[in-house]
Amino acid sequence: MVKARRLRCAARGYDTVLSSTFTRCRVGQSAAAAYLDSYLHQALASHAGLETEIQQALGRLRRLADHFGYYVGALARGKNVPLSASTNAWNTCSCGPSTFVWC
Repeated sequence: MVKARRLRCAARGYDTVLSSTFTRCRVGQSAAAAYLDSYLHQALASHAGLETEIQQALGRLRRLADHFGYYVGALARGKNVPLSASTNAWNTCSCGPSTFVWC
């Protein structure tokens, strides 16, 4: 599929698939780069903030984002969490309460 797209774009006179996309979308490379830089900066800052919240709620962990479901369960405190496999999200962490700190 990737090869077919490269060949199709080359047949249309584009050096790369990306240059074809920029032309079709009428977006310049500098505008796309600025958007991505801004988005990446915001995403990293938001992720860091979420990890701080998880650590404050659950304590010291190695891979904080891996325990997001456990964190939501801690916030919900027994309430039904939409899209959760279990209404008791405290039990969804593979670490379990007794081994949670350094899982």
